[in-house]
Order: sequence, then C-alpha cells, then structure tokens
Amino acid sequence: MKISKRWFVALVLTSMLLITSMMGQVYINLESGAELRTSEDLKSLQLMAVDYNPEGEPVLQRDGDRHKIALGDWFPDTNKTYPAAFAIVNPEEKEFRISSIDLKGEEELGHVEVWVHRYRDKPSNPELVDVETEDEGDKMLYYQEGNAYEYPGDGWLLGEGTGYQEDEEGELTLDYANQTETGTATLENGTWMYDRDGPKEAVEGSSNFVWVEISVTPDYGASPGDYQGPIEIGVEAEFEPERGSEVEFMSAGRRQGSPVLYRTDEKSLRLTFEDMMAGTTVLIPDAFAIVNAADTPLNVTGVDVENEIEGMNMSVYAHGDPNRPANGTLASGINTDENASQIYPAVEDGWRLSNGLGYTEDGRLIYGNITSEETTTANRIGGRPDQRFYTWHYDEEADNTAVEGHSNFVWVEIAFEIPEDAGEETFETELTFQLSSE
Repeated sequence: MKISKRWFVALVLTSMLLITSMMGQVYINLESGAELRTSEDLKSLQLMAVDYNPEGEPVLQRDGDRHKIALGDWFPDTNKTYPAAFAIVNPEEKEFRISSIDLKGEEELGHVEVWVHRYRDKPSNPELVDVETEDEGDKMLYYQEGNAYEYPGDGWLLGEGTGYQEDEEGELTLDYANQTETGTATLENGTWMYDRDGPKEAVEGSSNFVWVEISVTPDYGASPGDYQGPIEIGVEAEFEPERGSEVEFMSAGRRQGSPVLYRTDEKSLRLTFEDMMAGTTVLIPDAFAIVNAADTPLNVTGVDVENEIEGMNMSVYAHGDPNRPANGTLASGINTDENASQIYPAVEDGWRLSNGLGYTEDGRLIYGNITSEETTTANRIGGRPDQRFYTWHYDEEADNTAVEGHSNFVWVEIAFEIPEDAGEETFETELTFQLSSE
C-alpha cells in the first residue's frame, strides 16, 4: 500500500473576542477557457461542531466564508478547556492518519494546546482540570506553546466512513460512528453539528471520527486578541494518481484571514474582497497564480473583462515577485516588480509560461522554475470539492519567484478602486484570461 502525505487546511479564525460582521463585497469571476477539473483527494474530511462556549454558542461556527473558533472571554491567568471543541470526521471509504495539526498564523500561539483523544467528555491534560482525564494511550498532543508535533506514520488513525446521507426533507447529513453506535450530523448555518444521541467514544483505527480538544491558558501578560491564520491538518492515506487540469489557479494572498481566491463550483473560481471602504484602492500583488500543468509552454496574452463597474479603474498585471507590487502608479514610494507585464486594460508583452510537470504520483500540483529544476508542490485547502476554499494553495516556505520563460507559473496582481459613492453593495466583474500555446 502506498502511503503519502497531504495537507487538509481548515480555514479557521480562532478568536478570544467577538468578531464584527463584514460589510461590502467585490466579486471577480475567473475563467481561463481551459478545463478546471478538481481532484478528489481529501474531499471527505469534515469539521463538526460539538462543545459550546460561555456565551452559549458552538465553539466551531461559520463566519461568512470560513469557520470561526469562538473560545470566549475570560480573565488572564485562568484557563479553559474544551474537550470537544470540534471533531474531525472522515466519510471516505478509506483510512486517514492525522500526522500533524499546526496553527499557521502570523504569530505563534503560546497559550494554546491542541489534543486529539478518545472520549468526548474527558479532558486530556490533568494539569489543567480537576476531573477524570484521558488515559495515556487514548490521547495525542499535537500543538503546545507554539510548537506543532509531527507523527509521520504514527498519527491518530481515522477508520473508514460511510459517506453522506439524505434525511426525509432531502437535506444532506454526515454519518460518524464507532463499532457499536452511529451519529448523524446535520448542517446548521453551514457547519456540521454533532448528534447529541450519537457516540461519545472515538476508537482509534475503527471510528471514523476523533475529538479535538483545545485548551487556552493565558497568563497575566497575555491580552485578548484574534488569531487570523488557518489550522493546517496533515494527513496520510493511500491516494490514487490523478492527472488533473492543464491549467490551474493557485491561491496565496489573504484578506480577513482567508485567501481571496475561492471556488463556487467545479469550474468557477472567484476572488472576494470584503469590508471595503468607498473611495479606497485595493492592490494585491499575490491575488493568485496561473500554473501551467501541460507539457508544452503557454502564453498569457491578455484578459477580457465583463461588467466592470464605472469608476472601478481596474488593472491586472502578470509578474514574478508575489511580495512586490507591479503597478508603480498605485504603489508610489514602494519598490515594485520591474519584471511585470500589464495585461489589462492595456496589454504590454504578455507573459510566457514554461512547460509544466503536471502532478506528482499522489496528485499534487508541481510548480516552480522548470529550467533550474527548483520546483515544489501546491497543497489543496478546504474540504470537499464543492466547498468554497477547495483550491490549490502555494507552498509558503518555497522560493515563489516566477521567471518568465523558465517558470511554469506567474503571479497575477489585481488592483481596483471602490467608487466614492459606493454603499453597502456587491460588485461583480468577470475576468477571462486569454491563453495561447503559440
């Protein structure tokens, strides 16, 4: 059996404070004219809400386009443990092994612990509670004091699942079970909610679910704040090789803690820009990347724009450095990417992508400098293919500079203005990228 490692990135906002609602949105539809077929890997891993915080709300919630972990408010030098802040559920008819759980935010969270364990109502750390805790063999520590622990080949094993069902009203439900009991999770406000009468015991190797415990232990020097990064769950399983699409879009840039690139269905991608202010300018150099997975070079020759809003003054650039803006007019006083080519509204020289290398044996997208053979792989984020953030995401630790003619990817910068008279409304503009193999 071939075992390979994948990353399931659950986009979660972990917060010690209440989060204000979003206002105003800008949507940009993306198309390339090429097939945008999704991979089937990791489609099944789901998060299920279980425990409630002191405000009477589920710890795991849906916050607009992503999940939120609302831990509640309390005094410094006190602690709070949620034995089942949420659960990881596997509906797929194959096993998954959890190799790591990492909080990939802008800063390390030194006052947070994350465990996976067997019994829903038994905490894992006896130093934080005065009740009966899990036995040593029924729990695993995955994150503590800013450190993520790796368990390659030896992480918690999720058993096979039985997929999704429909209830009498035709609504989708999610099964989770151990050897003797079965629970049925239902969707409420975009989040799977656990079955109160369902199983409390997650038996490693046979149950298709596991409880995830989160403990928060702030000291007197800690101050309430928001954690804006995702929770990255590393998993190992047997995956079938898959070719995938010839052209892919790869996310990178974030706003409000989530990538601006997301998926609406199997062949439609969008960029979302929320909480905008009238009369302001948005400039994101790393909005996304176009990746050539074919074995022949491709040229990005322009962009067709439909339904551009009056006063939006949109510009689109293809360029190499995701950390440096391409639009020198809007980025006045900042070092810009000199190797940039405007592709909207005026088209300069376009951008040439080298031939691609397709996908690895376990279906991961390969990108990088093909000439120097300095390549890496993109990771899938999100859950099922029909979920919003089921997209390719770049390797944050790699050299992500694209060299024209030598790299099979290019960064796309999106810049636009919010009209002065804009209210709380939604703007929708469609972009179609022109690609040529000549």
